[in-house]
Amino acid sequence: MTESFSIRLATAADAPVLAGHRAGMFRDMGELPEHLAPALVDATRRYFEEAIPAGEYVGWVAFPRGSVHEIIAGAGVQIRPREDPKDHRRRRALLCLDSSALV
Repeated sequence: MTESFSIRLATAADAPVLAGHRAGMFRDMGELPEHLAPALVDATRRYFEEAIPAGEYVGWVAFPRGSVHEIIAGAGVQIRPREDPKDHRRRRALLCLDSSALV
């Protein structure tokens, strides 16, 4: 199958899809019982809705060319304060990937 894909920055409007991808990743790893999925999706959606506009999460989403709202995969970076008082850098980044695949 040959398709063309594009990538764009994630926005707070993408929060529901990003949250669903995150829950799907944990479910596929066998780490998320089905009855807990709705709570994780809701909490994660709220996190993305706040963290993206605040610059605490920078994400990218992939979509089939021409279908900008059909998100099929994503990746992002969480920007966090340093926890080690001996480290004088103010922030650190964590790379986050979702479980969707471009197949």
